[in-house]
This record gives sequence, C-alpha cells and structure tokens, in this order.
Amino acid sequence: MSLGLDKIAQSLSLLGYQKPLVLRPSLLLGSINLSPLQVNQLYMAIAGQGFYQKQHAITAIYTGNEQLLWQAPVTKEQRLSNNGSYLLNYALRKVAEQGTAKSLTWRLSGHHLAGKTGTTNQTRDSWFVGYDAEHLVTTWVGRDDNKPSKLTGSSGALVLFANFMKNYGVIDKPLVMPDNMTMILFEQKTGHAVTAKCSDVVEYPAVKVGVVIQDKCVKVRDELVEKKAHKKKKRSWFERLFGG
Repeated sequence: MSLGLDKIAQSLSLLGYQKPLVLRPSLLLGSINLSPLQVNQLYMAIAGQGFYQKQHAITAIYTGNEQLLWQAPVTKEQRLSNNGSYLLNYALRKVAEQGTAKSLTWRLSGHHLAGKTGTTNQTRDSWFVGYDAEHLVTTWVGRDDNKPSKLTGSSGALVLFANFMKNYGVIDKPLVMPDNMTMILFEQKTGHAVTAKCSDVVEYPAVKVGVVIQDKCVKVRDELVEKKAHKKKKRSWFERLFGG
C-alpha cells in the first residue's frame, strides 16, 4: 500500500496486462482473473532479463520442401531495468532454493531455476510459474466445477512443472549481478543496512549508490531477554522432551 496501487497497476501493464484494473488492496494478493497463458505473458519480461517479448504459438511456417513461408518477428523491448530484473530473479531463485518451491532442489537436483508458487482460497487453484535460462513454463491445476483441489502450488502445479522439466531438459539459469550492485548486510529488526558487527542480520543484494551503512545496531532490551529465559524455565518435562 505504501508503494501505491497505481504503481502496481502500472507495473502489471508494463509486463503485458492489457485490461483495465480496479485499484483495490486485494490487487496486491493477485485477485485478478488470469488464464495460464496470460500469467505466462506477465513473466516473459521477468524471465527474459527485463526484456518484454509478445508470446506466440507459431514461430514459423514452412512448405513441404522446408522453404520458409513466414516467420514470427523477434522483437524485444526492455521494460525492466537491469537492477530491477536482477532483484526479481534473485528473489524468485530464493523461492526455488529456500521458499515454497524448495522441493525443486531435490526434484531437479543440481540445477538452478527460479519460480513462484500460488494457491487460491480453499485450495481451488494450484499454480506454479518456473523458468530456467531458455524455458518459461506456467502450470495450473484445478477442477472444472471449481471445487477445492486440495492441492497447494507446491504439491500440485510444481510437481507437474518438475516432471516436465526433468523430461524436457533443464538449462541452468545464471544469475549475474550488475556492476552497480553488491551484497549488503541488513538488520532484520529495523531493515537498516549495517556493519558485520551487528547480530540478527541477513545479506541481500542492493544498489551501491544511496545505501547508508548504519554504525549503530539495535540492542535487544534486557527485559525481553529475561522474559524469554523465564518462559523457558517454566516448560514442563513433556514440553522439554517433545520440543513444545
């Protein structure tokens, strides 16, 4: 909401969504009726290093003698900055390595991909969009009567994607950081860029220019530490044994 719903709508339009959007907060949760084909188009620029390309089913038409009659024009337009494209691909790579799609680490062991799971209310729809260096695949699982499929994005559509890619062949997707970006430590409690001496930090890529490194770290209040310690002492033998 801080970014602004209008900016979110502009970004969707930039990625290829052509219909008018009603600016409601639910837009941020993906409350747009989209077909797998439309979702695939939105991810084309993300998977294509920021370059938009209109998807099509027919790439060329040949005669019986293999003479070219027609070929779809290959036109690419950069719609995402190098920095923005890298950050999106970094985030979606993390989804496939540590997030809701981490089963790809063993379903497609040894390969580097990116992707995003999706699950609608009451598990009616199971979504997964995944891509490597050359292939972008959108999968959807659901019922014709719109009843719950009882499948999440990771237990349904992702499995289809993994099986398809395993048979089709994966081409590992490289992740090359732009020159004006670097890995920086951020304090999880405040979100501030900090030095290595701070505790409870996480490392993320960020644009070098404009990042201010804070010298001070947030100190955890003594009473909170004491409260946690007191709570730990009060655990029963059953909790201590079974990790409650």
